[in-house]
Amino acid sequence: VFVSAEYITTLKAFVDHENITENAYIFSKNGQTPWTKQTCWNVVTRASAAAGVMKVNRYGRIVPAWPHCFRHGNAEYLYKSTRDIVFVKDQLGHSSLRNTEIYVSVSEQQKREYIEALDRQL
Repeated sequence: VFVSAEYITTLKAFVDHENITENAYIFSKNGQTPWTKQTCWNVVTRASAAAGVMKVNRYGRIVPAWPHCFRHGNAEYLYKSTRDIVFVKDQLGHSSLRNTEIYVSVSEQQKREYIEALDRQL
């Protein structure tokens, strides 16, 4: 996965500031035990709520954004910016383009909705 030089610099500064050793986990309770998926989910969801980053869920309720929202949003942005589905696949770590196609179909659906909205205005 490609990350920018700025991201690497920021991550190194964080590691130095927190005195994280070479073999320790960055996201852990004690450097030895990595976060579970549930811990990550809880931390991101609480931070989203505190920052006011919200999402409309499938039931139409406004709720704090969860980790996959950010992953999905980033994938959509990458696809819209590059139009390179293979690049997006690689960035997400997908083994198959089938797993990545959802981001293309979402973008195509959004295009259709936009065009239909324009047609209604004419």
